[in-house]
Amino acid sequence: MKIKVIRGKNLAPYIDPDNYYGFDIETTGKDSLIEDEITIITLYSGFEERAYIIPIRTQEYIADISDKQKLAEVLDGLDVVGHHLQFDLSHICYEFQTYPTPLGDTFLLSRILQKKKQSLGDMAREAEMDIEIKSFTDVIDDPSVYPSVKDKEFLTYCAYDAYAPIQIENYFKSQDNWDKFADTYYRELEFLDKVVIKSYVEGLKVNIDDYEEIMYTITQKKELYQQKLDDIAGKEINVNSHQQVREWLFEDLGLEPTPVKTSTGKPSTSQEALAYLSGIEEVEALQDLKEYASAHKGSKNFPEHLSADGRIHPYFKQLGFDGTPRVYYKPSVTSYPEELRKVFVPSEGKKFLYADWSSAELIAMAYWAGCDELIQAYENGEDLHRLISSRILDKDDISEEEREVSKIVSFSIIYGSEGDSIARNLQIPRSEGVAYKDKFLDEFIEIDVHCEYLRDITQNTTYTYTYFGRPRRLPHVKSTSSTKVERALRQSVNSAIQGTIADCVKIAANRVADIEDCEFRMSVFDSLLIEVPESMTESEAEEMLDRLSDFRNVGDNEGFKLRYHYDFGSTWYDASANV
Repeated sequence: MKIKVIRGKNLAPYIDPDNYYGFDIETTGKDSLIEDEITIITLYSGFEERAYIIPIRTQEYIADISDKQKLAEVLDGLDVVGHHLQFDLSHICYEFQTYPTPLGDTFLLSRILQKKKQSLGDMAREAEMDIEIKSFTDVIDDPSVYPSVKDKEFLTYCAYDAYAPIQIENYFKSQDNWDKFADTYYRELEFLDKVVIKSYVEGLKVNIDDYEEIMYTITQKKELYQQKLDDIAGKEINVNSHQQVREWLFEDLGLEPTPVKTSTGKPSTSQEALAYLSGIEEVEALQDLKEYASAHKGSKNFPEHLSADGRIHPYFKQLGFDGTPRVYYKPSVTSYPEELRKVFVPSEGKKFLYADWSSAELIAMAYWAGCDELIQAYENGEDLHRLISSRILDKDDISEEEREVSKIVSFSIIYGSEGDSIARNLQIPRSEGVAYKDKFLDEFIEIDVHCEYLRDITQNTTYTYTYFGRPRRLPHVKSTSSTKVERALRQSVNSAIQGTIADCVKIAANRVADIEDCEFRMSVFDSLLIEVPESMTESEAEEMLDRLSDFRNVGDNEGFKLRYHYDFGSTWYDASANV
């Protein structure tokens, strides 16, 4: 392979903007996007079989403003193929205020194909390449020290890191089963391009003064509830010690252990387990303390995630290791205590819009299964959960408490559960929980038939699919272990429905990217947090949300349109509190 070291300002004559290139960067390895520094950019031309090594910060040379400006012009919109482009292009975007277009990403590909080993070297071996892809630590002792462009081993390493993704992608695209994965791959690349990179670089703005006040309040409440519990118990209880809590509840107080067990078979002290013991003063005091202890634990590490620019930059995980399509964040901002939502504020001249889709999983399943009664009720604006609870309980007048029966039963079915979780959540005998589940499936038989259809597909092919055709392999359905088979069959339904809503979130986020002055910030399950102009009216918001929530004629299916609730707010908390 030919290698050419070239300064950014001299690169343009060598690059054809109508071509595509292998792409990679090297950095100093700092944890923070803001503090990390690009040292080398590599472009590989398959037509020339040449790698262009562009020094940004090396022992011999530091790129100046002229270099960066000329290089930015070359990189802007250039089609590239790489491995883990979220990392590479986010750094380019942050430093150069522009970035190439991700034409292919072999890391995303490894996730979609559910490869057990997902490094560039692992993928190269899978693609039967006859070169050795070394790791960064094999060629560089200390990444914080700028590399030398005189180090031939290092230059070869950089060249191969840009060369390999093109070869890997070509290999997998040539496989007989590529059509199964192609649409999902290109949708994920669009999401990476339109949403992920920009959202990661811009991050979430934080009002740190509010954080100090909120943290003080959480700490005070935690101490107050700790004192209350200690007074009731007559001794100090460490709420984080399951052994202490277990001994106090089931030995000192003599309460009967709940049906919820730990993985080792011991009585659980989780909030789910404690729900069985509601109405007991000691247990309610324990629940209050556990809530604030959890909030305190989730809040105290918050400053570690804050960057020097006063923002948190959550790193997107587009896909789970096993192909699950949910969007995850690191740090996990969606699991921060609710109080901390008050510290997240929009950019100047903007406000937050928080939108939540109503009964998204349930109605997606209804449309997919062709359950006309639920579809008609939904389109008429009826309350689905009142309708379903009315059928399950055989009564017309449904209270708010009884309405919860529908939520718990329908979601238990979607999650592939039997009657156990229904019984636990409603605090009823298991036999009654099973009866509720059976009643639901009898009343809405199309959903029962469709769940069985999804399980049959998985048993026959080892795959399950979302409404929009995203595949996920569930190999354990062929296991000799009945437990693993049962789990795979539950996942065949759960992954299909949850994955469908995850697809909806990504489609909606891509649409936000096409709307002027609006920015997608994050998703929380089936809710969207969007920055919109301060001047946006309710009618403008509803016009936008109608478009974001319309999934008719997407892909090969007829599709559906989701209903939504929304609100504006000057903080994430304000926007989401009443939705």
